[in-house]
Amino acid sequence: MRLTEPKIQAALGVVLVLMVGLAGLFMGRQTDFRVLYANLADKDGGAIIAQLSQMNIPYKHADGGSAILVPAERVNDIRMRLASRACPREPWVALIRWRPIGLA
Repeated sequence: MRLTEPKIQAALGVVLVLMVGLAGLFMGRQTDFRVLYANLADKDGGAIIAQLSQMNIPYKHADGGSAILVPAERVNDIRMRLASRACPREPWVALIRWRPIGLA
């Protein structure tokens, strides 16, 4: 079987379509992160990160490290689980002083 130029072009087209489809699939699976707590004292922030690590929950830092973000669909569940472990020590401070990240 001999490959001709149209067959090569068709094969490359199929590969390109598959690559674009896979890229879209992986990009669509990226987790949306939301603020769990913001403006925490360093001690509380460290305690929360330690608890999140123990619970195998992915997290990110934002706002210069003063905000902790977790997967959006799990924010409320994670807050309850942390509250049952008395973490943070002063949760009302972290929630009352919360401000949206990135808004001027």
